[in-house]
Amino acid sequence: MSEVESSMSIGDSFTLKNGSTHEVTGFVKKGERIYPTIKTDHGNSNFTFIKEIVSVHKA
Repeated sequence: MSEVESSMSIGDSFTLKNGSTHEVTGFVKKGERIYPTIKTDHGNSNFTFIKEIVSVHKA
């Protein structure tokens, strides 16, 4: 787990390089990695583009 991922908790939000912000709703394990899940228009979705995150905002 990267430093960015390990610093996240449910309820936190993060901002991407494109300026969009997403709220962390949970976590899912895929292989050796743990990814945050985020709210989308279609329910919760796994977020796997960790390198796109520029900052994490604590709840």
